[in-house]
Amino acid sequence: MPHDIEKFLDAISLAGFKGVELRINKARAFVEREGVNRLLSLLSDKGLELLSLNSIALPLLEESPSESFYRDFEDVCKLSNELGAPYVVTIPCVVPEGVVVDRSKVIERGIRIVKRLAEIAHRSGIGIIVEPLGLKEKALRKLEDGVEIVKRVNMENVYTMLDTFHVYVASSDFRCLEEVRDKIAMVHISDTYLEKDRDTLTNDDRLLPGYGGIDLKSMVDFVKSLGYDYYISIESFRKEYWEMDPYEFARKAFRSLEPFL
Repeated sequence: MPHDIEKFLDAISLAGFKGVELRINKARAFVEREGVNRLLSLLSDKGLELLSLNSIALPLLEESPSESFYRDFEDVCKLSNELGAPYVVTIPCVVPEGVVVDRSKVIERGIRIVKRLAEIAHRSGIGIIVEPLGLKEKALRKLEDGVEIVKRVNMENVYTMLDTFHVYVASSDFRCLEEVRDKIAMVHISDTYLEKDRDTLTNDDRLLPGYGGIDLKSMVDFVKSLGYDYYISIESFRKEYWEMDPYEFARKAFRSLEPFL
């Protein structure tokens, strides 16, 4: 996260990674400064496939999101198309402290919002990934609820994904993915501490695969059994990792991932 795109791409390419997801804000800033062709050239030179732009927060607590939200999403889809990224990842918004979430209303709003986003994304040839986030402050926590949205939207360019950390934090049943086996667009893999209460876990509790206690192999093997044969992507939101030399960390991250490929 703290490093510029050029150093980031160089580090992961040298470590052996073949694909990359880019943060929307960093990709936009780079393109505004140096242009789309420069970023495309960098990705090509490093031998990296751009997998997604990540992420758009869904305003799931609002009855009617603003038109500016949809215009911004359209701009992201256009950028995704120009860069050749097949997916834009969407995540739930944060729930303000003290606000009680009505799970059924969140799902219904999610269906309405994602349907409209899918229509916008379709014009640019882009797929949408609905990613629940298990952290207690997020509006859509359970993988089962993300699967429900994908099923009920029922559009060809709407997908969900497996994120091992968020499945664990929310105590989700990853086997619900069997209901949408042809709609699994991505796998994010992170480990964490089992001795901590799940409701206290934060992004800073994420560990590289194999450095915590989650049964990651069962999750990854299950999605593979459903026919998943795409990338497994490491997310390194732990600040301790950000402070490491990026080249050293990228090598360590790649080694941690190898047992699950």
